Amino acid sequence: MPAEAIRFQRRLGARDRWLIALLVGGMVLATVITLIVGRVGDDSTTTGSGAGCVSVSRASWMGNATLRYCGDEAVAYCRKTGIGQFAAGHPESVAACRKAGLLPTP
Repeated sequence: MPAEAIRFQRRLGARDRWLIALLVGGMVLATVITLIVGRVGDDSTTTGSGAGCVSVSRASWMGNATLRYCGDEAVAYCRKTGIGQFAAGHPESVAACRKAGLLPTP
């Protein structure tokens, strides 16, 4: 009889069952914690703009990029967007700046 077959003839002991139960319980607990933290965590990736903030989702060479600027950075970004230097051809940037009140409406 091969050695592997002999190993399967032995029943699991109490210590083995406790170890398996602890491992499974730890995985379940880690999954629950991960789900709770994921739902409660900061949702800063939304495309809405807050007061004085601009948030725009754009395609980049690595995939989707969310640009979020607030305060002076938002003013500088919208100034560049308004004259077409930074976000030329990206109407969502212009719309987000107008929504935040940082660019005049046409």
